[in-house]
Amino acid sequence: GMVNAHCHLELSDFEKTDEAGKGMTHFIKSIINNRHKHSNQKKIAACDAAMFEKGINLVGDIVNTDKTISTKINSRIRYHNFIEVSGIKNCETDKKTAFAEQLAIKFTKSGLKNSVIPHAFYSISKSLLEYTISKSKNEVTSIHFLESEEESDFFTGKKNSLFTFIKEIDPDFTPLAANHKELFKLTSVFSEASAMILVHNTAVKNDMPDLNNNIFFCLCPSSNMFLHNNLPSKEFVYKNKDKLIAGTDSLASNDTLDILHELKILANNYPGLSLIDLLKIATTNGAEALRQDNFGQFKEGIAPGIILIENADLINLKITDKSRIKRIL
Repeated sequence: GMVNAHCHLELSDFEKTDEAGKGMTHFIKSIINNRHKHSNQKKIAACDAAMFEKGINLVGDIVNTDKTISTKINSRIRYHNFIEVSGIKNCETDKKTAFAEQLAIKFTKSGLKNSVIPHAFYSISKSLLEYTISKSKNEVTSIHFLESEEESDFFTGKKNSLFTFIKEIDPDFTPLAANHKELFKLTSVFSEASAMILVHNTAVKNDMPDLNNNIFFCLCPSSNMFLHNNLPSKEFVYKNKDKLIAGTDSLASNDTLDILHELKILANNYPGLSLIDLLKIATTNGAEALRQDNFGQFKEGIAPGIILIENADLINLKITDKSRIKRIL
């Protein structure tokens, strides 16, 4: 069974509209302005069922609400729920942390594994960052990381649209990092996490330093192409292939929550990734990143799910555009 390491199931009733190519700031504003309009439980349940039929057995899911709890209680998919915290105003820290704590209690009481995480280094105050660090010890954590050139430029001091947007919210906000060197150093503050997932990595440059061994890099190629018409560099992908995992992001920036679809994009854009590399990205690596030993491999006593990739090129060992998933078990 496959692993979707980064999803926003609660956004399943969003539909892609005019966000294509308009950048991250435009997309963030759209989500903020429209999130309250969406809570279609039938669509959330339908997307959960569709993911299972598409061969997904394990999902790392970002949550900002309790909208997905009822679906997940009855799901055939195992979820690790990342309770996301964001907010750049220090005066809102107590309110934000109290909400996260209450949400964690709801998921825990429902028998759903969860951990509290920061949204991104550009969208969180120093006090909220310290809170998420305190919650990360021996837990899996995840953070949106260098998703776009806008974010990259933001951390080099450029007063771009992201900078303007954040300053409109809090004129006194000071970025947590003034350059890329300081930004990469921030990842080390989560060194006591059992694993840290950096999500997107579209704008990571080739001068990235070696990071802690507990870090995994999640690629969401379909979403990145839709929002930014860009993917991580080949050099970055090939260098870190043993630490790569895959996610779908949400239907707000994707047409389908289908990991095989993401693998096809990776296969077409990174010919240096073998079929074995791609399958590890979608199974073993993802399960390791989410610290779920019961998934991602064939081993006596565990239940990873079994799927067949039909119409694969077995001569050249390639996924093709005609490849599809058939669930076996």
